Amino acid sequence: MSFRFWSHVAIESDDECWPWTASRHPDGYGQFREAEAPVGAHRFAYALVFGQPPRGARIAHRCGHRACVNPAHLTLASTCSRGEPQAHDPRPIVLAAADIERFWSKVDASSKDGCWLWTATLTHGYGSFWLVGTNARAHRVAYTLAHGPIPDDFCVCHRCDNPRCVNPEHLFLGTNAENQADKVAKLRHSHGEAHGAARLCLADIAEIHRLAASGGKQTVIATQFDVSRAVIHGVLTNRIWKTHTPERRERPVEERS
Repeated sequence: MSFRFWSHVAIESDDECWPWTASRHPDGYGQFREAEAPVGAHRFAYALVFGQPPRGARIAHRCGHRACVNPAHLTLASTCSRGEPQAHDPRPIVLAAADIERFWSKVDASSKDGCWLWTATLTHGYGSFWLVGTNARAHRVAYTLAHGPIPDDFCVCHRCDNPRCVNPEHLFLGTNAENQADKVAKLRHSHGEAHGAARLCLADIAEIHRLAASGGKQTVIATQFDVSRAVIHGVLTNRIWKTHTPERRERPVEERS
């Protein structure tokens, strides 16, 4: 399916927009038919490279070009497409003394230097704390108690990568884009062979780099692996499968011309 997708993309260079050349919605976004249902082409491109975005999350264009599907130009927006809040509630977290006592009673803080685990309700792996008629993310409550209000459009991220942890020393602020970049850098997204849309394996990636280093043309390599030239281009420029790029070895000085 990724071959069919990239065959509808016009790739000029790494940094420029990659326009969608097939059908477009009247609002200007590209449309790609997946399993008989149309999806936004930019959303499909984002999922191929970074993994599936959170349900309801909006994918925004840094370039402002709605038909662009260059993954480098795509980022998660801070709100959903219909204006609903994301998984966290952006309203200020206000706690009474009784709420604070109730909150910490649900925390296992037995280790001073380790994670403080939330022992009550979990939602998608994160602690959930009932507060003033709504559920608040427990780690956001913990950050507020320790550091004060959370600025608008900021996420509370985990240094420890443990969503149950509410140790304030393990929490830090970041934008949605920074949060996603941290996720990708730590390989917590669907990537490589684990990605549902993957058509290549690790051995294929190594072979693609070998063939290209030997002078093979991208179109020929694409035909050999039954993928589009855009996929080969993405592999060789570290746009996709970048965590599996073979290390470049310098030749000894005496071998250089």
